[in-house]
Amino acid sequence: DTPKYDVRCFFLCPNDRMAHTSIIDTRCEQMLLKGLVTETTVLRQDGKLPLSSQPARAIGYRQTLDYLYRSEAKSKDEEALDQYIEDFTTATRRYAKKQMSWFRKDDSFMFVPVQVLDERKKGDDENEVETKEATMLRVEKAAGIITEMCLLSREEYEKQLLMTLEGEKEGTTTTTTTTNKTNDKQKG
Repeated sequence: DTPKYDVRCFFLCPNDRMAHTSIIDTRCEQMLLKGLVTETTVLRQDGKLPLSSQPARAIGYRQTLDYLYRSEAKSKDEEALDQYIEDFTTATRRYAKKQMSWFRKDDSFMFVPVQVLDERKKGDDENEVETKEATMLRVEKAAGIITEMCLLSREEYEKQLLMTLEGEKEGTTTTTTTTNKTNDKQKG
């Protein structure tokens, strides 16, 4: 009995875990600079963020509430602020790692490596900012791999998926065959 739909699942995964960690840390820093503490405070004051609610347990809000409601709070407490930032970034990194582990357990997902850092330039605030061209290149590469995999027959796709899973177990990259074919086409 053949399935009614030909479903193919893909998971975009970073090709460099350390670079991904840096991106996560930068994203957390941006959230803080854009007012996470103020947002949390206003939501609490307006009664829209009860401490026992699900949103209050979400990463970001949880650490912010712990920081705001800490015992022995004092003005200009740099140590508490540093600990808050560390707790927030650590929780976010752990969640990202947990997501990767969860998807890796599902044999129906093909992992598509995405280059996380590419052609960076310094921004006005001295943070590294990815250029629009680099972003487009990363998106095009990932989309190209996914498109190629979708164009394969179901049988060929299953073979690629199996090779990917075997490669994962051996510690090699996931879609090397497809990526190499794409690179060869572009060179030739």
